[in-house]
Amino acid sequence: MTKDRADRLFGIIFSGILITLAFAIPVAFTPLTRSVFEVNKLLVMRVFTLLAIGLWVFKALLYKANNIIDESPNIYRFKGLSWHKTGLEIPIILWVVSSLISTIFSQNIGISIYGTYDRWEGLATILNYVGVVLIFAKLIKTRRRVLSVLVAIIISTFFSSVYGVVQSLGYDAINWSL
Repeated sequence: MTKDRADRLFGIIFSGILITLAFAIPVAFTPLTRSVFEVNKLLVMRVFTLLAIGLWVFKALLYKANNIIDESPNIYRFKGLSWHKTGLEIPIILWVVSSLISTIFSQNIGISIYGTYDRWEGLATILNYVGVVLIFAKLIKTRRRVLSVLVAIIISTFFSSVYGVVQSLGYDAINWSL
């Protein structure tokens, strides 16, 4: 398989993961858990983010093992691996470092790492957000793929909004948990 075909295949897979994230997170809920929304949405986000990052690492190691070297400018190189500059490196590093410092000096490190029930904005979730931003910034490289992810976001938002309107009118087909 050539580098172009491999890049195209990985691009399709990464786009599929992001489309799944964009579509599944707004509509991921179940009345089977006490927390109808949060836990389910976080589970979807974490599973697909880890899947994308794992595949991204696999791709980097595969290219390194096969001596596929990118010669384009604006690349950081480290031990045979390369990182294309995006311009987001410094803000993301500052975001992660400030979150780590906040966690280290927190009065309750456990809550700072995991968050609390119904408020899951701990370090784990922040690092998940960083992963999603990096995946989108680094792995979606064509206008067509960006548009497909945006269309998925719009469609899922539409479904979620329609359900919210219907629910507010008193029609609700789902038997919500206690």
